Parts: sequence; structure tokens; C-alpha cells
Amino acid sequence: MKILHLLLFTFFTLNFAQKKEDLKPSSQKQITSENIENKINSGEAKFISFGIAIQDFTKFQKKYKIGLETQGCVITPALSKIATENNTTLANYLTKKYGNSWRNDLPFLPFGL
Repeated sequence: MKILHLLLFTFFTLNFAQKKEDLKPSSQKQITSENIENKINSGEAKFISFGIAIQDFTKFQKKYKIGLETQGCVITPALSKIATENNTTLANYLTKKYGNSWRNDLPFLPFGL
């Protein structure tokens, strides 16, 4: 029982200690259909993933000019919504431009797709 209390205390302490800025993707503003071309050309367009990405994303990034931003393991509802909208916008753009063939080049499926 003491271990359970310790684990719960640790979880809630770490969760509340996180700053609001840490819960947003750091390197990009929201990608929209209006600014996607500029984001891709400037190298700012990135799929958002959670946890630890152990697979190499560089081949995909070189070919399509879209990178990967990994967030921590904590997924809030707000961050989940941002990541899903971002990744869906990028996926729709890639599908419109390349068909579904780009999906075969992904080392893993990003969050929300």
C-alpha cells in the first residue's frame, strides 16, 4: 500500500511540476492548409509523436522535407488534439501530392493517423 501511495504521489508531483510551455510542440506553430507549403520549405513541418522514437526518420525527412518532433510520454487531451490536427494536416497534404505511396516510407505511423 505504501508503494502505491508513493507511485501516485510521484506521478502527480511530476505531472503538476510540468510547465504549460512544456506541453506544447516546441518548434512549430500550428500547421494549417494555408501555411503548410512555407513550413515544409523552411524545414519547420514535423509530425508529432509521443514517447521515445527508436526508429530513424532521416530518410523520410530528406525525401519529403517533413521531420519528426517527439514529445514526452505525458499526453494531455490538449496536446493530443494539437498532435492529431497537425499530423492529419501533414498526411492530407502528402496524400494529395504523392498519393498513398508516402505511407510506405514512414518508419512508423505518427500519432493520430
